[in-house]
Amino acid sequence: MGLARLLQLFADQVHFDQEAHSHDGHELGWPSLSRRGHGANSELEALWAVPRPASRKLSSFLVDAKPEASGASGASLAKHHDKEADAVTKSEPGVSLYNPENRTIFLVAAPITVMLAAFFEYSAKYRLAETDLSAPLPKVIEAAEKEEEASSLKSAMKVLEPYVAGPTSLKCAGYAAAHVALLGVGLYVDLALTQWNGVFWTALQNHQSKQFYSLLWDFAIITGVTGFVGTYSDYLNGMWHLHARDHLTRHFNQLWVGSGAMCMMRQCEEQVDNPDQRIDQDVDEFVSSTRELFFGGLGSVVRLAIYFPILLRSAPAPLLGFVLVWPIFGAVVTHKIGRSLIPLSLAGESANANFRSELVHARDKAESLALMQAGPHLAQSLQERFEVMKRVSYAEFDVAKFLNFFKMMYEEYGTVVPFVLLAPAYFTGALDLGKLMQLRMIVERVSQSLTFPVAAYEQAVGWRVAANRLAALQAQAAAVGPPGPGSPPNPPPNGADGWALRAVALAVKTPQGRTVLDNINLEVAAGERLLVVLPASAGKSLLLRALAGLWSHVSGSIEKDPDATFVQGFDFPPLSLRQLLCYPQAPQGDVELALHMVDLAPLLANHPPDRVSQWEELLSLEQQQRLQLARVLLRGPRLAVLDEPLASLPDKDACGLLAQLPPETSLLTFSRSRRLAPAHGRVLELPAQLETWTQVPAEEEKRKPLSRPRRLAKKAAE
Repeated sequence: MGLARLLQLFADQVHFDQEAHSHDGHELGWPSLSRRGHGANSELEALWAVPRPASRKLSSFLVDAKPEASGASGASLAKHHDKEADAVTKSEPGVSLYNPENRTIFLVAAPITVMLAAFFEYSAKYRLAETDLSAPLPKVIEAAEKEEEASSLKSAMKVLEPYVAGPTSLKCAGYAAAHVALLGVGLYVDLALTQWNGVFWTALQNHQSKQFYSLLWDFAIITGVTGFVGTYSDYLNGMWHLHARDHLTRHFNQLWVGSGAMCMMRQCEEQVDNPDQRIDQDVDEFVSSTRELFFGGLGSVVRLAIYFPILLRSAPAPLLGFVLVWPIFGAVVTHKIGRSLIPLSLAGESANANFRSELVHARDKAESLALMQAGPHLAQSLQERFEVMKRVSYAEFDVAKFLNFFKMMYEEYGTVVPFVLLAPAYFTGALDLGKLMQLRMIVERVSQSLTFPVAAYEQAVGWRVAANRLAALQAQAAAVGPPGPGSPPNPPPNGADGWALRAVALAVKTPQGRTVLDNINLEVAAGERLLVVLPASAGKSLLLRALAGLWSHVSGSIEKDPDATFVQGFDFPPLSLRQLLCYPQAPQGDVELALHMVDLAPLLANHPPDRVSQWEELLSLEQQQRLQLARVLLRGPRLAVLDEPLASLPDKDACGLLAQLPPETSLLTFSRSRRLAPAHGRVLELPAQLETWTQVPAEEEKRKPLSRPRRLAKKAAE
């Protein structure tokens, strides 16, 4: 509500009070009473009068009037009060007064409203919701409750620790100091405006036009300064928010992506869902809510320290008791109603993320899904995920409904009751309008401080949800630790007498505990070419991940050259051809030569090296495999580990391409057949019983036909 509107309303109120205390154009003097309204029958200390305004226009208060003193009898005053009471429903043009008939309307409307609410709760809601509200809550809520139970305030503080106690601590402290300084300026301005209000409304009531205009100039100056301070305070807060979000996002990116935990976490029995959403949205919510809650609470404490002593000296005992008891009542009831919002909000975040993940999958795999004619099934799956979202949302609505109703009633009565408790002192003249408004503002400031837990409860729920989700992500990423059995601090150099990879007593299991490979002893010497042959579903892909350190269900010892490249599948983000060949390193080397070596030179004619494309969709399977080998040739690592490389190429072509690897590059290849044996110096075969390794001399393998795997040759012989 603007200042002009406030002036008009209180001008009408003051005029009404002047009429109530006047008779035949003269006004009675108001007795000066004690602070708590005692001494109503004491002698009049001063008589002052003002001419009766001709209308209830605001302009009548802006005219300097000559005071006239006169008296009136109590009987005349009572008679005049009765006349005003009879005329309360009549209003002059431009003035709207309360109509007492509204009381009857609302008395009739109250039971109707209750009946309509009951009808909606027990009937209409179930028909309009388009979901089964009586069905059990989804399992996602159970998972959220477990996640909430496992969290604590200490774990939330650990989420914040990398920012406030890390390399950015000094800059964080600088932002915090600036915020505290601006908070102090805001509190000083608030105190000045509280004092200004008391003088301003008193000047308005007493028709002191000179002081009135002077105070308006003060108001313009104060608001001008606070406008600049508030603008740059918001800008500085935005800078702080981005700084904190930036460094916390870096921390979680490194924790999840940089350390390889993104792969290891998928192997946990209870996975943390949607880490991407937690890093994107929850970090943002956590940063903003942490700052607002902390400094909101700090401001409430300081404001309480400023205003509560003033209230203690000037407020009536009933008002003081109300101000102290009302916030406690509100905090207890609010928490009792809203405490279930935390797991429900957690479940809602998970349900929304699962739905979005399904949409992203449909977008990224659109062609494959369309070829499989999976559209109807996908649409049904998406709707099922959305139904979970709806059920969780309605559960949140049911809790928020009661919480919002209580908060609305709490705020309304918290605003009116102080006026009710101050009214006797005002009506008896112990308080003038200025003191009433000033005391009311003091009560409002103290109440805002004490009721901060109630006002900020929903924001605190959002903060707790974000903190819980980030704490769970941080805990699980830290629990999987450095991916797999790590390399030694100083591995032996790759030389003529050294080795490139060594695995001792290696055992690989599934996440469910089933042993896939056991007691594996493997060594690749420097510059050696080793082919490992495993049947389908024998665990060669798991073995490759274990050697790369990306499988957590493994035991034994693994040591490998740090300059190693692992190739499995073809899955890259949209990149240019030059970036793709060097990914994840910066583009370097002769791209054209690498493509020419794998017979992909024609790609340059149709796809310029710097054009960004989605190569998984543009290239055939054979081209993808050739491009993967070109990446290895361009990088030139000391160790290359390949999973079914060049499977789409003829045997002779595949062996010819592998032979182009430089002699200093050690090669470990996993395959289901021996077709690549001519390009390797040694072959290891895993028999069907999955217990021992069989070593086959490379010379014997080279005498076998290259075009047919061993099992097919055996079948043909039969």
